[in-house]
Amino acid sequence: MISSDYNFDHFVEVIRGKGYYDAVYMAEQEATEAWRAAYRGQEVDSSGESRQYQQKLIGLIEYLRHGIKPGSLSDRDIEMCSTIAPDPEHQRAG
Repeated sequence: MISSDYNFDHFVEVIRGKGYYDAVYMAEQEATEAWRAAYRGQEVDSSGESRQYQQKLIGLIEYLRHGIKPGSLSDRDIEMCSTIAPDPEHQRAG
């Protein structure tokens, strides 16, 4: 996992500039690993941090794929996410 402490800001910093497809792939992998860690009993998540982190990652994927602002992301999160990678349409035009 990129952010074992469920830090969304750290995850976004790591994937910034990776490219659209890599960013989506890495977010999917991170969400899966966070889910596995929580449900295997490796992590005691009484505060719901893992679930919140997973929801933010799923929101990031929706934002990158569809350009919509999901409810799981704050305005600050969206601002950070908009700096990750251009969508593939912009990449083809360039």
